Amino acid sequence: MVIGNSKYTFFDFLPYEYTDLEKYLDKMALKGWKLKSMQGKLFRFIKMEPKKIKHFVYIGESTSSFDDNNSDVALEYRECCEDTRWKFICEYKKIQVFYTEEYTEYIDINTDERKKFNNISKLSIQDILITIFTVSTLLFSQYSVTLGGDNAIFLTDDAQLLLLFSLSVLAINEIIGLINYLIWKIRGERALKNNEKVQYQYNLSINFRRILGKIFFLSAIISLMLCLLNENIFILKGVSVIIISIVIASIITEFIKTIIKGRLHKMSTYTIINIIIMIIVMITIGQLVLNNEFITDEINKNLNDQYVLTLEDFNDKSIYENNNQDINSEDEFNILDEPYINDESSIIAESLFYSDEGHSGELTYEFFRSNFKWVINYKFNKIISSMKKYDLNFEVIKSTLPEKIMVYKNNNSYGSRYLLTSENKILQISQYSDNQSESEFLDIIYNEVFK
Repeated sequence: MVIGNSKYTFFDFLPYEYTDLEKYLDKMALKGWKLKSMQGKLFRFIKMEPKKIKHFVYIGESTSSFDDNNSDVALEYRECCEDTRWKFICEYKKIQVFYTEEYTEYIDINTDERKKFNNISKLSIQDILITIFTVSTLLFSQYSVTLGGDNAIFLTDDAQLLLLFSLSVLAINEIIGLINYLIWKIRGERALKNNEKVQYQYNLSINFRRILGKIFFLSAIISLMLCLLNENIFILKGVSVIIISIVIASIITEFIKTIIKGRLHKMSTYTIINIIIMIIVMITIGQLVLNNEFITDEINKNLNDQYVLTLEDFNDKSIYENNNQDINSEDEFNILDEPYINDESSIIAESLFYSDEGHSGELTYEFFRSNFKWVINYKFNKIISSMKKYDLNFEVIKSTLPEKIMVYKNNNSYGSRYLLTSENKILQISQYSDNQSESEFLDIIYNEVFK
């Protein structure tokens, strides 16, 4: 991303891949971009005339990746590099970056290969574990409102699907990073045993992870944009859980860093205010989600002919028509003043929840449709498993409907509930009226929904 004379890039690397970072910075200089600063894996470059610049990355010693302070050895090394025409650019934690416009060999103070290897190995695994913990937290929070939920409603929302996909890509990226690290660790140990130099260059691994990183970034941005435009409470809960998880992880990380540094009693007023603000934001978001403040009245739509099944199909009319004359306004159970209708659709599935009360009975159903058989099977299994949690079971019943339509029935204290399935449709519906026979009820459903 270019803003004015500055360019911001993301380069995914681990300490043991520092030579790949050097080559990346050299290439950026040839393109006319000079490194200005870095924050983790985010780099800021400033515009310059394209030229050949040699970069050198120094990985300092550390007892913990939480300790940002440089050791005396690292500071002395910086002065030594500057005395030999290697100019200091910037640093992040234990990573220092130098450059020179003249070809000169850098001074490597890590003469002990074993010590250098152990230090870089330790910093690398610390970064990997911290990232995996963060990604796992985000993925688990998203899993809890999608695959881990009792419903498959997320399949009908593109934002949910895209967000789940982006986090899965991020998880795969980190797993690949861990596997590559273990391979490097084994090869490094073998090289040291044979008195050989350890290899710190893995172009293929970095390039592949950068591709995954771009896929994650684009899909995450698109999904978040869709979330802002989507009024579905499941989406908002999922995003809110992720935001809260990030805030909690940030607070915990800052406290750990402060404790390790031994400066808990020296926390600045600015830091304390930031922590308080983060806690307030977290609590506010949680309250809004729990109270469903984000839901708008637009979820209740006026009845029209686009819905698969309506009261008119049963020769009935809604009691909410004719200025709500039949509604008892003092009845605390009459929360809505119109039919409750919520429809969702994505690139792989669509769903419709419909609830309306007529003069002869109440019509409530959930309709689900998809052209993918695995989606239909997944939805069906979710319905069955969620019912079993309440000791409720659907049993197959015989009907006059075609064989391709499976009919299941459940009897409970609230009345009969039916589940009808075909190759691309699923319908859950409650018995409309006790005055109507089962065969007549199912025939109407078949003619309007499955025929």
